[in-house]
Amino acid sequence: MAALAVRRRGTAAGLAVIGAFAPLAHLVLVLVALGGFVLVPGSGRRRGVALFMLVLMPLALLLPWPAVVIQNPGVVVHGFGALVANPATTAADLVALHPGGPGAWPFVGALVVLAVLAGALVRPGRAALPGLGFAALGGLALALVLLVPMTPLGGATPSTGWAGTPLLIIGWGLVWALLGLCRTGGGKPALVRPAAAIGVAALGALASGVVVAGPVGPLTDGGGTRMASSLTAELADTQRWVLTLDGPPRLTAARLPAFGDDDLAPAPGAAARLGGLRADLLSGESTRVRAALARAAAAGVLFVITPADAAPAFRVAAGDLAGGAPRPPTAGPSSASSSPRTLRAAVTRAGQDRRHRRRPPTSLDSGGVVPVDATPPGAAARVSDGPDGRLLVVGANEEPGWTATVNGRQVPVVRAWGHQVAVPVPTRAADVRVEHSSALRGVLLLVQGAMVLFTVLTSIPGRRPD
Repeated sequence: MAALAVRRRGTAAGLAVIGAFAPLAHLVLVLVALGGFVLVPGSGRRRGVALFMLVLMPLALLLPWPAVVIQNPGVVVHGFGALVANPATTAADLVALHPGGPGAWPFVGALVVLAVLAGALVRPGRAALPGLGFAALGGLALALVLLVPMTPLGGATPSTGWAGTPLLIIGWGLVWALLGLCRTGGGKPALVRPAAAIGVAALGALASGVVVAGPVGPLTDGGGTRMASSLTAELADTQRWVLTLDGPPRLTAARLPAFGDDDLAPAPGAAARLGGLRADLLSGESTRVRAALARAAAAGVLFVITPADAAPAFRVAAGDLAGGAPRPPTAGPSSASSSPRTLRAAVTRAGQDRRHRRRPPTSLDSGGVVPVDATPPGAAARVSDGPDGRLLVVGANEEPGWTATVNGRQVPVVRAWGHQVAVPVPTRAADVRVEHSSALRGVLLLVQGAMVLFTVLTSIPGRRPD
């Protein structure tokens, strides 16, 4: 009993690890567990406990990520990782279990397929049916990935996913079927043994393909965006934003983008808004570039990283709104420009109607805003007496979790400049404070930590009785 419980918890931990990197594979394995619970006869409390451990415990170990997956179902199709273009796959690639892209040898997976076909012709048996059924489930996952466009986590437009995870599931199923066909018993060993040898050789080639191919693809060292050390120190001191346009648009605070940032769930509408900023900033038209720079600066952007080939046209169109930045010691494929006036928080002028509040500012030189020294997600300001209609606008996205107080009394949070957090300012002098609460996330992380601790402690095998 104790050994069985330890194995169950180990399996749950393994499923959590798989779900952390490949949600689609995790979903398929959960469906297999549910199908086995329904189809395989049996009863008792043990089956229910086992089902709980295999289905619910991995979700608890992944908190708060399951909520993100539910809100963004495109994660199931696209998975996690950097936003890169999916390599095209042909029918021959799919038959050979080759999803395309670097890191794998083409047509090696075809050896596994041929070994399973040869084994099924020479020694057909029921032992191969579970593996073939699992491979068929992988085929359904492959159809979902290739035929159903979905929006990735940090993307703006729906697209089909990468075939790597479904083909891996199909490969698991075929290996399972091959092991069933190679069981000892009747048949023709003269033919079965060579088929098994071919399958083992194919598995070895698949396992060593990445090692032999070497470090190729988007994870190679030496790429990415670089900035001079003085700019990096300025970012760390000011905690302001960097808008990177060298590739998919990315907005990061106090540092350059890093691998894994694309796995952070963006605020609603952020991907489309950043895509519009990128199109305007790289258009080369002075009016569009200057208006986009004003919108970016109003949101707290201090540096704009543009592709090196687009930097000259960008600086000509931006004029005095974009200052040059020193190049890093090792020049990369990008160029940094700074904004001379960046707002993290500001008090707007009075008399602006709701329609004007919804529009992002097209210029910060009109004197309509008063900068406030703040470091979002928190902002506090002491405002003086003034007319009605003023707003304290913070350079952050308006979303659930923001709270605001005026002289200690809670007031509603409104939206200004298209997407930013704002608080109505009273006519009399007052202390205005804006904060973002992450209490729910903290609770979920505590539950996750407790579940991880429980899983680790209960997975340690105890002393066996003599």
